[in-house]
Amino acid sequence: MKCRHPNSRFLAVDGINFHYLDFPAPGPQVLLLHGLGSSTYTWEETAPRLQAAGFHVYALDLKGSGGSDKPPGADYDLFTLRDEIDCWLEALGLRQVIFVGNSLGGSLGLLLALKKPDRINRLVLIAAAAYLRKLPWVFRLARLPLARALSRWLFRHGLIRLALRQAFYHPERVSAERVAAYYERLREPGGLEAQIDLIRGLDLERLNRYNDQLPTIAVPTLLLWGENDPWTPLAIGRRLAQDLPRATLQIIPRCGHAPQEELPDDTARLILQFLNSPANST
Repeated sequence: MKCRHPNSRFLAVDGINFHYLDFPAPGPQVLLLHGLGSSTYTWEETAPRLQAAGFHVYALDLKGSGGSDKPPGADYDLFTLRDEIDCWLEALGLRQVIFVGNSLGGSLGLLLALKKPDRINRLVLIAAAAYLRKLPWVFRLARLPLARALSRWLFRHGLIRLALRQAFYHPERVSAERVAAYYERLREPGGLEAQIDLIRGLDLERLNRYNDQLPTIAVPTLLLWGENDPWTPLAIGRRLAQDLPRATLQIIPRCGHAPQEELPDDTARLILQFLNSPANST
């Protein structure tokens, strides 16, 4: 991947070269994790705001996404991805982090918090994909029989624009630049194939078996939800607020599925308000 961002870094872990963005600062360490079909690009407006407040921010591309390796035939199930995040944190020397995850990144945050409770000291879930029974239509396309063979032919800027315009509340935020950023990253060699493998490997039934364990997650948790999220509706946020014992739900009016892109100022402000509150210290 031609990563032009000045904060781009790479780290090889167990044969996988992971791309990440590093925003250094003297304060606590924050990990930002993107959702399905996305990349570190989704954090490029929010991460500097957290850095300016003194937090050392890392944004990671999952295996198969963005600038990270996309090995064909690899395991892309959520539990493998969770373990790879854990190994990447260990390799970087990050023993404990503030974990911020959007959508599928939020699901991985919950799974990591359940398996390694000492790894995360505070949790921020932005439109986390929990309790799901089906995926949004744009991802269900990848499960069609000929999706892999037709992916390069069907995959165009128009499809990304259509998906983003559904996910966003403010259509003007779906700029040509944003569409191109998603397109270029997904068009990397092996990118579409890796996303198809990831989507096909999503076992929602297995993921939902962990729902009963969510009340054991004892870290302070911020739930950030767009009021108009069409992909992970606000009802999911309200249910998480009931199931997670130390959770606070903040609803962002007139906002969709990716507040960190749609309203980065509001998103950063609410995260910092949560992180700086003495009530949410561990």
